[in-house]
Amino acid sequence: MKKLKIAMITLALAGLASMSAYAGAWAKNAQGWWYDNGNGTWPASTWQWIDGNGDGVAECYYFDQYGYCLMNAVAPDGYTVDANGAWTINGVVQRKNVGAVTTNTVTNIQQNNVKEADISEVELVHEWAWNHFDSEETASGSIWNDGYLLVDNGHAEFKLDKKYNKLSMTAIAGWINSTFAQAGDEYTLSFIGDNDEILASYNLLDNIKKSKNIEVNVSGQEYVTIRWSSERLGNYYALMKNIKLK
Repeated sequence: MKKLKIAMITLALAGLASMSAYAGAWAKNAQGWWYDNGNGTWPASTWQWIDGNGDGVAECYYFDQYGYCLMNAVAPDGYTVDANGAWTINGVVQRKNVGAVTTNTVTNIQQNNVKEADISEVELVHEWAWNHFDSEETASGSIWNDGYLLVDNGHAEFKLDKKYNKLSMTAIAGWINSTFAQAGDEYTLSFIGDNDEILASYNLLDNIKKSKNIEVNVSGQEYVTIRWSSERLGNYYALMKNIKLK
């Protein structure tokens, strides 16, 4: 079935709406909205930037396997679109300046076509004192299973290739010997991006009995390093689990 021909007949007979966006145009039939690229093709199973009103600013839309725009839904890669089909983050429509450029297929935009990755699936470039654990006791006395730990100013550097926007994990301090720890000591879990930029840092001893749910913006980063900085060697270490990139 040639969707383009059917749509043109439908438009001619029923007067269904379409709106131009540079060389292409939005079109609607009984199944929903789709986008005619103007050359006999339409996007399907993909994201596409479209400037629907010709103001030089495009919104991003997801088209299903049949070429219909998803609306007020979650795309297969986990991203949300609003009632108009535009990609949103925390309810905010994402936009891109396209100027005089025609419609742009989303091939280089980060994570739209990248699945969530466990940290074990990401290339580890360099590490010191980075270890996987099956079971460890936290400083609060609880037991954590299946995670990673950093001790004595250890670090782990990962190659992201600008594919991801967010690094998330749950972290808490584990203890080796708290005898010499003093009030006010800081044991910091830091996240360092390109050019040694500190993206975020957390003192895991400010509430030793409570884990921290951490989210770090890693958008545009080629590399990210997770670093554990302790004032007194051998007292505490960082425990991390559910480390994901998206």
